[in-house]
Amino acid sequence: MKIEDNKDLSSWLEEVLKFIYDENCVSVAVACTTEEGPILTSYYRCSSADKALYASYINQDSMLDTLEANPRKLKEIISSCDDENDEDEIPDARFEDLDDLST
Repeated sequence: MKIEDNKDLSSWLEEVLKFIYDENCVSVAVACTTEEGPILTSYYRCSSADKALYASYINQDSMLDTLEANPRKLKEIISSCDDENDEDEIPDARFEDLDDLST
């Protein structure tokens, strides 16, 4: 697929590039998946700290997406925790329940 055939991607890229230009960004990171599957990562003037910061933002976005996509399932997991646990104690995780979460 050519980029000009994908209006959503073209529009998104235009917005991102405009922001990068208008805000005088000093470092930029790009991560993408190709149709064949491999992931491209490319960096412009990114330090190790920049890369770690960007990775943490992506991780936070991913976690928020998962939480927002699964409110009922998460409520079930939380309500199934033993109410007799000490308030300062974290109940045992039920990891098998987490396998069913949407992302």
